[in-house]
Amino acid sequence: LFTPDKPFYHKRGIIDAFESVDIAHAAGGKSIIAHPIHSKLEWSFMKELVDHGLDGIEVYHHSANWFEKRRLRRFAKKNNLLVTLGSDFHGVYYPHYFGLNIKKDLAWIKKEMK
Repeated sequence: LFTPDKPFYHKRGIIDAFESVDIAHAAGGKSIIAHPIHSKLEWSFMKELVDHGLDGIEVYHHSANWFEKRRLRRFAKKNNLLVTLGSDFHGVYYPHYFGLNIKKDLAWIKKEMK
């Protein structure tokens, strides 16, 4: 259904991260960086996005170890960002990701909420 010769195909364009923040806000949404450790994002680049209006960051993701999650939490708190959690479940193509570290991450979130 989604190949170029089918009715639901839509060619994807490329936008930069700053434009994506603007688009999310224009649509009434929030802009969140997904799995910054997995994506190997530079801290300076994330700070530029914060200065541009970024709303949140995915702290709890299986690609980040305990130290990295702690550093991301501090970054989020310092920059008044929303903190998110993701299983990064992409369906049958990546079934081994589903549930990794979710229980540990939920325990951390519960602790922080107290």
